Amino acid sequence: MDDAAVSQALTRAIQLLRSGQLEQSGLIYKKILEHHPNHPEALHWFGAIAYQMGEMAIAVEYVEKALTLTPNDPAVLNTSGLICHAIGSWDQALQYYTKAQKIKPDSPEVLDNLRALVADLLPAYSQYAQWHYLAGSFDRVAEIELVSGNLLLEIGDLAGAEQHYRRGLAVRPTLWGIEAPAAVIQADRAGQPVPPKASQTTCDLGREADLRTMAIAVPFAQLLERLGALLFDRGELDAAHELVTEALAIQNAFPEAHKLLGNIMLGRGNYQEAANAYQTAVQLNPNYAEAWSNLGSILLGKRQTDEAIQCFQRAIQANPQMAQAYWSMGCAFEVADKKEEAIQCWQQALAVDPKVQGIQGYIRIAQTLVGMGKRPEGFEWYERAIHFDRKHLDAHWDLMEHLLFWGYLPQARQVADRCWRTFNEPGSSPRERVLAGIISTKAFCFMGLGHVARQRFLEIESEFIQVIDQLSPFDITKLYGNVLFDMPHLRDDVAANTRVANALAEAYRKLVENAFKDHQAANSPLYAMPTNRSPRTSDRLRIGFMSRHYRRHSVGWCSGEILTALKEHTPHLFLYVTGDMPKDDRTKVFEGLAEKFYMPGEEGFPDANAPTIIRRAREDNLDILFDLDSITILPHAEVLYHRPAPVCLTWLGYDAPHICPDNYNLVDWNTHPAGVEHYYIEKLVRMSGSFAALSYLPSVPTDRAKQRQAFRIDPNQTIFLSVPTGQKVSMEMLQAQVHVLRYVPDSILFFKSRIGDLELMLSLYHEECRRQGVNPNRVRMLPRTASEEEHRAVYQITDVLLDSYPYSGATHNLEALYFNQPIVTRVGEQSFSRLGYSLMRAAGLDQEGMAWTWDEYIEWGVRLGRDRELCNAVRHKLQQAKNPANPAPLWNPKGFAAEMYGILQDLRSKAEFSQV
Repeated sequence: MDDAAVSQALTRAIQLLRSGQLEQSGLIYKKILEHHPNHPEALHWFGAIAYQMGEMAIAVEYVEKALTLTPNDPAVLNTSGLICHAIGSWDQALQYYTKAQKIKPDSPEVLDNLRALVADLLPAYSQYAQWHYLAGSFDRVAEIELVSGNLLLEIGDLAGAEQHYRRGLAVRPTLWGIEAPAAVIQADRAGQPVPPKASQTTCDLGREADLRTMAIAVPFAQLLERLGALLFDRGELDAAHELVTEALAIQNAFPEAHKLLGNIMLGRGNYQEAANAYQTAVQLNPNYAEAWSNLGSILLGKRQTDEAIQCFQRAIQANPQMAQAYWSMGCAFEVADKKEEAIQCWQQALAVDPKVQGIQGYIRIAQTLVGMGKRPEGFEWYERAIHFDRKHLDAHWDLMEHLLFWGYLPQARQVADRCWRTFNEPGSSPRERVLAGIISTKAFCFMGLGHVARQRFLEIESEFIQVIDQLSPFDITKLYGNVLFDMPHLRDDVAANTRVANALAEAYRKLVENAFKDHQAANSPLYAMPTNRSPRTSDRLRIGFMSRHYRRHSVGWCSGEILTALKEHTPHLFLYVTGDMPKDDRTKVFEGLAEKFYMPGEEGFPDANAPTIIRRAREDNLDILFDLDSITILPHAEVLYHRPAPVCLTWLGYDAPHICPDNYNLVDWNTHPAGVEHYYIEKLVRMSGSFAALSYLPSVPTDRAKQRQAFRIDPNQTIFLSVPTGQKVSMEMLQAQVHVLRYVPDSILFFKSRIGDLELMLSLYHEECRRQGVNPNRVRMLPRTASEEEHRAVYQITDVLLDSYPYSGATHNLEALYFNQPIVTRVGEQSFSRLGYSLMRAAGLDQEGMAWTWDEYIEWGVRLGRDRELCNAVRHKLQQAKNPANPAPLWNPKGFAAEMYGILQDLRSKAEFSQV
C-alpha cells in the first residue's frame, strides 16, 4: 500500500470505529499492518479495538509497540492507561495517565479515565492507611494520605485533596506528643480514635533539629507544604505561611517549601524576601524550573532585564516544556526594547502551550507586530486570536480598528460582517449583540457606507440603552468615545442622539468617579495633588488649553490665530499636549505663544494621563481650562469631571462631552440656537458671531485656467466639489448631489476624501448616476494630497462646494469660504448639521446657499451651477467680508479673542462669587 492508500484506509477505519463497527475497522488496521508493521497509528488503534473487545493480551502487545514508537502520544498513553487499569496494573496506569495529562492537559478523556482510576485506588489506599494506623506506622499513614491527596489534586478535587492532607497531618501529635499547627484540623477518620492533643508545637519543644534528621519526618513536611500550597491558592496567606514555616522547621532542605514561601512573600508584597526564598530553592535544586521562573519575574519587576532573562533561560533549560518561562522571557525582552526577541519567545511559549496566556497571548503578539510596522503579520495573529476564541469581542474590535486605521478597508468590512454574524448566533447575549453592532456600525460608517451603518445602529439601539448596566469598564470606555463620535454622522435627530449620549456618558461618569474613589481608598499617589489654589497675583487670567492637535490639524488651524490674539489680553497661556503628537511647523506657533508648553515625557509632565494633566493644571493655578478635543481624546473627559480649574470649557474640536453640569460648552448662536439647552449636561456659552475665526490659510500658487485645462474642463463648465470624509457620506447626500448634476448641463463633480474607501464611495456615486440617468464619468475622484496647501488649491479651480449632511463640514467649509467659493449646505437640528450654516453666516452671507430641505439643497445647487452672475455675486460678497477695516466675524480672530476673554472674565467672576 502506498501512502495515499494508507491515508484513505485510515480515514475509512476511523469512520467505522466511530460508528461502532469494531471488527470491520480492525480488519482495515490489520491489513495496513501487513504492509507496514511499524505504522504507529495502525498499531495503536488495532490494540485499542482489541481492548474494547476484551482481548487484553493482543491489546497489550500492539499498544506497547505503538508506545515504543510514539512515547509522547497522549492518545497512545491514554489507551495504555485503560489497558493497565483493566488488567490491574494500577500504578502503571497512573503513570500513563499522568504523563498524558502533562502533554495534553485539556484532554477531558484522559481526565475522566484518571478519575475512574483514582476512584478505584482511593478505597485501597484507605485500607492501607487504616492498617498502618492500627499498626502504629504513622509515617506510612502520612505517605499514603500524601499520595491520595496528590491524586485528588491531579483530577481537580481540591476539597478531597485537602481532606487527605489534613488526615495525614492529624497523626503527627500521636507520634511526637505535640500539637499540629493551628491551620491543621484534627482528622475524623471513621473507625479511628482521634489522636490525643498536646499543648506545645514542634518548634516550642525545640525538637526541630532532631526531626530534620529523621527520615520518617519527610512525609509530614511534604503534607504541610502541600496543604500550605492549597491554602495559598485560596488566598489564605497567613495560614499557608504557618504551615510552610513548620515544614521548613522539619526539613529545611526542601526546595518546594522554599518556593512556596517565596510565593507567600510575593503575595504579601515582600519582594526581596520572596527573591531570597526562590534563591534558596534553586540552590537546593538547580533544576527547579518554577523557582527560576518566579525569581526571574521578580527581577523583571525591578527592570533587571539581563538577570531576569538568565533566570528564565535556566527555567527553560530545566524544563523545555515550561511555556510560562518562555512567555516571561519574552516580556523581559520587550522591556529591554528587543521586540524581535520578545516575539520569538512568545511564539515559542504558544507552540509549547497554546493556552499559556489564553487569548490575550495572541492579541499581545498581534498588537506588538502591528506596532513594529509588521501589520500583515499582526493581522494574522489577530485572526489566530479569533480562531482561539471566536466569541472574544475585544479581538474582533481591535482587529477592525487597526484595519480601518491602516487603510485595509475591504478586510475591515469582512471582519465587521463576521463579527455581526458571530454575535447574532443563538446563545449570544444582548450585550454581545450590541457591541458587535457598534463594531460593524463604526466600520461601515468609516468606509463611507453610512446608510448601512445607520441601519445597523437602529437594529441595536433599543437594546443599547437596556444593556448599559451590563457593560464592563472596558466596554464603557470604548463605547463612550466611539458612539458619541459616530452617532451624529448617522442621523440628524438631537433628541434620540441625546438619549443615547446621556445614558452612555452617565455610565462613563460613574466609571471615572469609582476609579477615583478606589485610588483614594488605596491612598494611591496617582491622585495625590494640590487641592488649594495659590492666591492670585495678577488680574490677568491664567488660561490652560489641552489638546493633542497643536499641529497641522483642524484644531491647530482654527485656534492658532485666536490664541495668538488672546496673548494680548493675558500672557498666562498654558498648553498641555495630551497624547502622542509629532511636532511640525504649526507647533512652533503654539510653543511661541505659550507661557508653558507641556509635552509628555518632559520634566513636570511625565505622561498624558488624566491625573498628570489634573495635577499639572492645579499646580499652574489655572483660572480657566479649555478642552479643544472633547470626546475624541478620552483623558479629557476625566480631567473635566475633576475640574482642575474654577472654570472648565469645551470648545472647537467637538461638541460637549456630557460629563459635568458645572462646566461649559463654548459655541455660537447659529450652531446652538435658543432652546437647545435642555439637550446638554454642560451649560452653553455663546459667541456672538462664530465658533471659530482666522485670517490666513496658506495654499500653493494655482493657475485656475491651466489647472482646469489639465483636467480637460471647459472654462464655462461648472465644477462642483464634495470633500466629505467617509463618515460624512450619506445616500441622501449622494442622491441630492447627483440630482444637481442632472439639472446643470455639462457640470462635473469632483469628489475628494481623506478618510474612507475611495473606490467604494466612487462606486456609490456612479451607481446613483446610472439610477438617475447621469453619465457616471461626470463624477471624478481626486487623489489625496500630501499637504493642506496642495489640498486647498482645489477650491481655486472648482466653482461650488456641496456640503455634507447630516454631519456638515467645518474645516472644508472654512477653506472654501476663505477662497470665496459659494457653498450649498443643508441646515439641520443638531449642531453638527449646522456648522456650514454658522460659518457661512459668520463669513457675511445672508441666505445664499443655505437649505433647510433636500429640495432646497438641490435648488440652490442648480441655481449656483447655472447662474454665473449669482455665483460671482456670492464670491464678491465673501471677498468684501474680508475687508481688514471691518472684517466679518469669521475673519476677525482678534475680535474673537477679545470677546472670548470678556466671557472668560465674567465666568471667572461668577465662579469666585459662587465660592464665597
